[in-house]
Amino acid sequence: LSLSPCRTKPQPKPKPKPKPSSLLAARAMHRVEEKRSGGVAYTRGTWTGESPRRPLVLYCHATGFCKEVWDCLALQECIGAAAAHDFIALDFRGHGDSDGLHGADWPPKWERCLVADIINVLEAENALDGRPLLGVGHSMGASGLVLAALSGVGFLGLVLFEPILVPYDATDAQQDQKVLQRLVAGARRRRRRWRDGAELKRYLAPKATFRTWNERAFEGYIRGGFRWNCGGGVPGVSRGIELKCDPRVEAFLYLGRCGRATFAQLPKLMRGTRVAVVAGDASTHVRGPWGDAAGYMDQLRAAFNPNPNPNPHPNPNNPSVELWEGHTHWLPLEDPARAARCVAAQLVAAANPDPNANPNPNPNPNPNPNPNPGPKRW
Repeated sequence: LSLSPCRTKPQPKPKPKPKPSSLLAARAMHRVEEKRSGGVAYTRGTWTGESPRRPLVLYCHATGFCKEVWDCLALQECIGAAAAHDFIALDFRGHGDSDGLHGADWPPKWERCLVADIINVLEAENALDGRPLLGVGHSMGASGLVLAALSGVGFLGLVLFEPILVPYDATDAQQDQKVLQRLVAGARRRRRRWRDGAELKRYLAPKATFRTWNERAFEGYIRGGFRWNCGGGVPGVSRGIELKCDPRVEAFLYLGRCGRATFAQLPKLMRGTRVAVVAGDASTHVRGPWGDAAGYMDQLRAAFNPNPNPNPHPNPNNPSVELWEGHTHWLPLEDPARAARCVAAQLVAAANPDPNANPNPNPNPNPNPNPNPGPKRW
């Protein structure tokens, strides 16, 4: 009797595991608690992973909005895959969950109140000690980042979605003031109270501002830009809704924008700061004596780099100026995936900076928007 070896049924080969398309498989996003510092509310989150130089990304919103609108962009996978990093989204005072603007900060001037809020939050996170910083801002928030950089905050990179940077002041009567007047008048007429969420959404959805928004950005604004279950000032309503940003504050902020003095200093940002400026070709917010959005971007390109000679600074492609076809002033909230790719590109550069570049355009190592600082008033 011969014994043959035991034969087992052949097992099917295991299917190969799909290879991750990016480094995201090694990273996870953890949202941490809401925080406050000096009356400024902000959210701090992190994309985990190994990184020898862990950048911090600061997101700054537009006039009248809130930190939650950035959820649609800051949580995009391509940003997490670009580099392990921490991020902060703040509410400027007078917006969202931050304190109001009052006292020495009234009437509000961007050079004073926006820079103070940015430095306040960065100091609270110990982020002014040489850590790689990347700023991402939209409209007023983008201008606030420029002002902070000019005051001495050492950003390695700035992604500016249609910043409001014009070569004249808000009080210059000889300039075309139609856009500014329209924004101020619209803010002063803005409705502030609703009975419930259904009424609020019915009111906002048809507005030209929100018709092109990404759904997640819109939901972020609904969640963070309004005070819920507060009565809303509506007689007989106990669970009403109220807009957090007082329309009067919004109107004064438009009038407090930066002007010719800031515009003249833009070349200073080319010393060690990578700048990407993006605008929508259908935007009506940046029309002026130069014409449409394309003319505005030509103005900015020339202002950042007024020297026509070759190689005026180490990176001749700085700044990067891009006009998105078919987009409005709200472009990062219309196409957050595309906006996230812009941020990811700058994030890679911030995580691996040029060792020969000077990251601080201002020799002052202690940035402060007030040359004679007194006690904090908030």
